[in-house]
Amino acid sequence: MKLSLDGDAIVAGYQAEASASALARLHECSVWAILACLREAGVEVRSSKTQNERHRGAPRTTAFTFAELIEGLLLGDAYIDPKGLFLEQSDARLGWVTHVRELLLATGAESKIIPILPRKRIIDGREVRSRPGHVLYTPAYVELQAERRRWYPQGRKIVPPDLKLTPMSLAHWLCGDATSSDQGDIRFCTNGFTEHDTIFLAERLKIDLHVEARVVPTPRPGQFAISVTKRDEAVKIRELVGELLPPCCLYKLRHIRAAKPKGTWSTRRRFTDAQVREVRRRYALGESQSEIGRSLGASHVQIGLIVRGRTYRDVPNDDPR
Repeated sequence: MKLSLDGDAIVAGYQAEASASALARLHECSVWAILACLREAGVEVRSSKTQNERHRGAPRTTAFTFAELIEGLLLGDAYIDPKGLFLEQSDARLGWVTHVRELLLATGAESKIIPILPRKRIIDGREVRSRPGHVLYTPAYVELQAERRRWYPQGRKIVPPDLKLTPMSLAHWLCGDATSSDQGDIRFCTNGFTEHDTIFLAERLKIDLHVEARVVPTPRPGQFAISVTKRDEAVKIRELVGELLPPCCLYKLRHIRAAKPKGTWSTRRRFTDAQVREVRRRYALGESQSEIGRSLGASHVQIGLIVRGRTYRDVPNDDPR
């Protein structure tokens, strides 16, 4: 039985850029019926590649560009295929994924976020069960396909030789693929890139952002990471990206602190008798060892030795009253 379809409405919708599948849902029929209707009307049917490709609208911001945001995401976990950009993260990182969607919208790019269930995958011969999460994806924008050709020239992700790092790209690279230690070190996990690409990225940090980093091998043969171990260099990163990170990623900066100036916080500082009595008096009145040490340029360890009488035993205490 032949369906009665409104051919004029179908042709008008298709010429207004609606897809055949969208029209099929609207008219409650099969995609094949829509295609047959279009062909009978003499309308040239778009290929799937042409149908999927779209141009972004005009950007709503001049603070950053679409390209630098995409580059930061691709340095981490995101990837581009013929269908668009994809970023998959666990539920704990949903705040970052939502933040990326807002930034993409500011550059004129639409995106959707859908939940994903836990699943099993085989990685390097090991069975890995993923946590529940969300995936962000975009349409196959023409601009994204140009980026895909830069990053996947032979089907494998590389670092494009014309890459230049910016605070925005660094921020999302850090969100996706960086870790920090209790000592304030930052490590970018570049395991998926070659040693040559990893060295190039370390050079870009130095040239573009004036951050010194070094390339270090990982426990897995042939894989490398970028390590920022100098405290002052890590502080530069914090200053560059701190205001660009979503709240769920700020924990990566929590241990970063400036190096102590030489000659301060010395455990070998000498005190006069009057200073020793002052330290003990202030401690007896409730001031903490750390506060006393900061005011006198000494460590809390040395202050603790003084107040417990382990050092300067021959100096009598003042009456705290």
